[in-house]
Amino acid sequence: MALILIVEDEEQIRTFLKLALDDHHLVIEAANSQEALKLTALARPNLTILDLMLKDSTLSGADLCMQLSTTPMLAGMPILAISGFADKEAVGSIVSCATDFLAKPIDYKDLINKVDELLKLQEGKLTSLVASANEDALFQAIIQAAMLGSAFKITRALERAIIQIKQNLGSIDDQQIP
Repeated sequence: MALILIVEDEEQIRTFLKLALDDHHLVIEAANSQEALKLTALARPNLTILDLMLKDSTLSGADLCMQLSTTPMLAGMPILAISGFADKEAVGSIVSCATDFLAKPIDYKDLINKVDELLKLQEGKLTSLVASANEDALFQAIIQAAMLGSAFKITRALERAIIQIKQNLGSIDDQQIP
């Protein structure tokens, strides 16, 4: 179960997104950039869904996207940009910091598929860091697992790191690996 932050100023859209996702994920909401910055600092979400055209905010959605994507403690957090602009290329010229994009009106199945894809991508990056088996990468993988906030994921990352270290030291053979 991932923690997802929805940053959307339109309450109806925010409610739709929350209802679509809260069966399988923990969902927190922000109606503007100020709330979003506070929540990301406190909760460190696994994924942020961000409206690019925020009204009544000190930062535009594009500026908030840039700030979130360059914040070290949020490194690797996928950002799913959403906008009333239907053309991904047009939006790409506005914001290049988002991991992916969905146009409004948002299709329920497209949303679920995109969220699952981005969370798997994030988890895959963690796994590939562990698989590289050098000390710095293992440390980064453990830190990223801790940022995910899941005890299960932290435990699995630690288990993989220990197995990888033992293999590198030659103290166990492949048959003993679960």
